[in-house]
Amino acid sequence: MKKFINPLPAGKMPVFKNDLLQIQDETFEAILQVLNGVATTPYVVSGMVATDLGGGNVSITPGYAFIDGDIIKFTGYSGPFPAYVKQGTALTTNKIYFDGSTQTVTSEKTLTTVTTDPGGNRILFNYDTQERLKNKITEQYIPLLALLPLVDAWSTYNITNADLSANTGTWTLSLGTGVIKYKKIGKTVSLDIRITNTNTSVGSLAELKIAIPPILGVPTSSYVSMGHFVNSANSSYNVGPDVGTTVVAMTASPDGLIHLKPYWSSINNFYTIGANNVNIYGQITFDVV
Repeated sequence: MKKFINPLPAGKMPVFKNDLLQIQDETFEAILQVLNGVATTPYVVSGMVATDLGGGNVSITPGYAFIDGDIIKFTGYSGPFPAYVKQGTALTTNKIYFDGSTQTVTSEKTLTTVTTDPGGNRILFNYDTQERLKNKITEQYIPLLALLPLVDAWSTYNITNADLSANTGTWTLSLGTGVIKYKKIGKTVSLDIRITNTNTSVGSLAELKIAIPPILGVPTSSYVSMGHFVNSANSSYNVGPDVGTTVVAMTASPDGLIHLKPYWSSINNFYTIGANNVNIYGQITFDVV
């Protein structure tokens, strides 16, 4: 790349606008070639740290993103999620020339945040995003052997009442517990779900639902796996091939939920009686957006 010698020789060197433009363009072209080589889809280059504010709101700090083949500054956001960061309207700067005319001399691309998916090139925050430079490098350039320590490490998400729901009435933790162990490698997510001694407000339910932790992303389509429901309050009731146990169809859905339904065609509902009797165990793997 062409660079000015530093320090420049004395003698009042003439500088023309094309000199400045050439140095500017060569520098940015080199940077953009590197970023475009990592990934052509939009991603966060630096900053843009997301914090869950609760109540469905998120705060995203300022930073820089690679969108539409360019590095663009992000000024920050605070509001509801899912939120989509996309290119906005460019800002221009005018200067008065010596001949008295006013001319546009700079143009700065901007980023804006919307809560409805605009399609096209955008970065989804729900509440955080996996579309980051470090993740792109991991996906493409780290050999599989180097990823093995990451594969072995499970992270923990503690389920709250807000994560549980049912087709009728309520499903709550009460005195019970709910934990999701998860791994995410690239776009693939694996969950190990352990929910014990939880309550439902009615005695017989057709469907239970668990919210997928937003930081993991949304399934690209419906993925089905098998789990188990154990009715500890009525363990003598045969509701499946095992006494007191129902095989569960676990469906990770693009609506951000895991839907739980009895697997056996002869069983229409989960049979739950009394408090602290709902137990769910299972694992599921799916791809995310």
